[in-house]
Amino acid sequence: MIARSPMQQIRAIVLLATLAVLAVLVGACEQVGGVDFGNVHLKSETTTGPGGETTPASVVIACGKACADYGFECGGQFDPCGKAIDCGACADGKACSNAGKCGCQPKSCADLGAQCGTASDGCGGVLDCGKCANPAEGCSDNKCKCQPKGCAEQNVHCGTTPDGCNGQYDCQACDGASATPYCSGGTCGAAPCAAKTCAEQGKNCGQISNGCGVIIDCGNPCTGAETCSGGGVANVCGCTPTTCTIQGKNCGSIPNGCGGTLDCGGCSGTGASCGGAGTANVCGCTSNGSCSTTCGTGVDNCGTACTRSTGCGGGGGGGGCFGRGTPVQMADGSFKAIELVEPGERVASYDPSTGITQAALVLARLAHGPETSAAGFLVRHTAAGTLRVTPNHPILIDGVRARADTLRVGSRVYRPFVKSTPASLGTHVLDIGVRSEFVDTLEHQVGNGEPTFDLAIEGQGAFFAANVLVLAKQIEDSR
Repeated sequence: MIARSPMQQIRAIVLLATLAVLAVLVGACEQVGGVDFGNVHLKSETTTGPGGETTPASVVIACGKACADYGFECGGQFDPCGKAIDCGACADGKACSNAGKCGCQPKSCADLGAQCGTASDGCGGVLDCGKCANPAEGCSDNKCKCQPKGCAEQNVHCGTTPDGCNGQYDCQACDGASATPYCSGGTCGAAPCAAKTCAEQGKNCGQISNGCGVIIDCGNPCTGAETCSGGGVANVCGCTPTTCTIQGKNCGSIPNGCGGTLDCGGCSGTGASCGGAGTANVCGCTSNGSCSTTCGTGVDNCGTACTRSTGCGGGGGGGGCFGRGTPVQMADGSFKAIELVEPGERVASYDPSTGITQAALVLARLAHGPETSAAGFLVRHTAAGTLRVTPNHPILIDGVRARADTLRVGSRVYRPFVKSTPASLGTHVLDIGVRSEFVDTLEHQVGNGEPTFDLAIEGQGAFFAANVLVLAKQIEDSR
């Protein structure tokens, strides 16, 4: 045995420890804060042990496989290592969802050419295509068609009568040898019939009976929005007005479809105005970024929850939030602009300490700003989206919670990978994992006065903004 000095022994121990660490890193993808730096560490449903304890089940998914191996059926997707893969188009006219699944593409009434009644949307749903606007028409095979009326329906027993659809019915003749040989007003009588004109009968369009079994033509003088029988009175020019409800309006004045106007009323609720959310004659409100408090939680001009920390003392830096239009990943794998995410909806929320991604409830949408500071926004552009965040908002950077302004080119951030769309929400653990990626571009933008937003999320409060894992904001982060 060769004798070694104490220094040589220390060096040998360090060398062995280093080799052991390298072996672990090479043999299995080392995780930092529950995040896999190589292959994707996906969490699926929890497993229950004999003592009732629950443990998240996990599996490591390798890269470079076929679309089907990742549960994709269509579209342009990414494998767990971020490589773009083309999974093709759906067959049979099916649509490709954000999760890369082929599904049935429901058809609308217009697609089907349906004017009325109920119809199948082709995907197991039922469409309500409404009623015929003209009361004289009935719905047949989802088409508004004139419905002929026979002799019995019109209570006509003799002579000829119009069917209401530019045709006529022969309702038989009276018995000339009987005591009632004359047809008068559709009924056999003892005296000759006295024929009546269109005007005498109060009619001004279409064909009618003269009361003596003879069809007469009242012409077609209807103009503008009027049609023959269009107002609900047979053989009289008229128009049936639409309603506010049919047009999906609830405020202001709108045309009634017959040359007049409808008053759809006014708006109620905090900040609501007619067309305030961008849709004409619909009550709504667009946030202007104001807040009723300078410290803590308040409401903006629309009554939406907002927070301020600039008046709390102990440091400025704003509330910590995101620019308008920042895409947030929802629980179903789709994306929605942060200012449109509503309390009660669910987003994908990842807990770095456990590696579990859940469908987390949105408790509040918080309106900050307007952002006017020189620090403004830290901006990162990628093909997956643009992150515009105030410098003091916390992000998971290199596996550690840190302010956004500590990001540097070469830092690691974490983005989601959606393997499949969840079948249900609630406490369901989504089949979504995260993978790390290097930051390659960063820039700063001076605040331009636009409103900014944040979300209050149940649980750990983390969510994905512009495909970057961001963490819950605390007042003490504003330092």
